[in-house]
Amino acid sequence: MKQLTAPRTVHYHILRTCERLHLQPAQFTSLPYEQQLQLLAYNHLRLLEETTSP
Repeated sequence: MKQLTAPRTVHYHILRTCERLHLQPAQFTSLPYEQQLQLLAYNHLRLLEETTSP
């Protein structure tokens, strides 16, 4: 049976995105909002690809 886990927070996703892209969190938050969303979406897609690839 799959174990249920708590949903990740936005802060967690921002930190993971910064880690992947070698950014400091302050650099991320200084970016325009649209660019922040693009980077979060990119990181999310990469995570999905890594966990679903054979």
